[in-house]
Amino acid sequence: MHQKDQSLEGLRGLASLAVVLAHFLFVFFPYLSNNMRPYPNAKPKTVIDAWLVYPPFSLSYAADAAVLVFFVLSGYVLTAKFYAKNDIELFESAAVRRYFRLALPALASVLFAWLLLKADFMGNQMARVLNTAGWPIHYYTEKVSLDYAVFIGLIGAPFFGNTALNGPLWSLQVELIGSILLFACYALFGRRSLLMTVVWFVFFANILGGRSPAVLNYVAILLGSLLHPIAGWLRRNPWVSTSLVVLGLIAVSYDNSPRFTLLRVISLPNFQPYGPDFNQDHRIFWHSLGAVFLVSGVIGARWFAALLASRIPTYLGRISFAIYLLHMPLIMSLAFWTAKAGQVLGMGYIARGTFAAAIFFGALVVLAELFTRYVDGPAIRFSSWISNHLNAASQRSDVPSDPEHNAPSAESSTDVSSREQVVT
Repeated sequence: MHQKDQSLEGLRGLASLAVVLAHFLFVFFPYLSNNMRPYPNAKPKTVIDAWLVYPPFSLSYAADAAVLVFFVLSGYVLTAKFYAKNDIELFESAAVRRYFRLALPALASVLFAWLLLKADFMGNQMARVLNTAGWPIHYYTEKVSLDYAVFIGLIGAPFFGNTALNGPLWSLQVELIGSILLFACYALFGRRSLLMTVVWFVFFANILGGRSPAVLNYVAILLGSLLHPIAGWLRRNPWVSTSLVVLGLIAVSYDNSPRFTLLRVISLPNFQPYGPDFNQDHRIFWHSLGAVFLVSGVIGARWFAALLASRIPTYLGRISFAIYLLHMPLIMSLAFWTAKAGQVLGMGYIARGTFAAAIFFGALVVLAELFTRYVDGPAIRFSSWISNHLNAASQRSDVPSDPEHNAPSAESSTDVSSREQVVT
């Protein structure tokens, strides 16, 4: 694999780890969420908590920023072939693949959560007994039917952001709808006007985002795609890319702590009543900007790309989707039961939290590896097969049945050849 591809994979892997760390820590050490999502009456469990709640330590569990990194990476990766070949027909097959690529693994993760719930293995209702954060008790309060679980996996999560059985699946709606919108805008305007591509994408993203700062979840995908035209410039100016890495790390670290008072006094764009007022949510604005800067840094700063292309980040990148899909049901089940076992054994809070972390993360890596091999990999192959099959059927339907038209003209022959290249 090319180093550039490995470095992007590595960035995705570290972002997925940040999401997992955030959810685990916000359960067992809720004080750490205080500067991101203020937790009422939260107190540090240890002296260490009082330090870890601030940057740069909090960067390791900056989950909201990490998800925006996912979106920027998606936009960059999904349009790479278009910028390489300038072929809009690529978007048709990409759109077909995208649904199955996302929905099938999502379905598997929902069924995994459903099985845990069905078997009464969800332990999040022990939150008060274990003195963890209280918010987990609002999850998995009642069992659901198998057919409803299937509905969530195939339709509810990817199209409507349904999180009934797996909280992190909210982002799949953004990934699916946002990528389809991206494909449509590039297919219609990409060859003729990049400006029109941007205008129409932002127009529909504004609607999808409810004219709120959440519109940046979709815009992040567009911004990722727009890094291609400046990729060469970033590589020729590594000092600029290095500066973007530094600025990106600062921006994605943004939280509600006093350390970012200077950024909070900056007046952000306000497009109301027709669009979002970003002053309502400074965090998503700075996190989005930071995510774009970080991906730009991967493209242009060789030292940063080499760091991310090392063994551990790239391995995490390979299993990142599985980690993202499986971690929440596993926290709510295995992590809680492990902490309960520690309590029964007489462990103190810190000891049983550490014990739960060791068991949880070990199990997560093993399950994510199996999920990647036997669910995610087959889903990728199936989505490609469906796309190729539909493209082949489309080509056959394009062939005229009238014998007088059996001999194609030079123009139609070129069109068929072009389509064959797309299929292969």
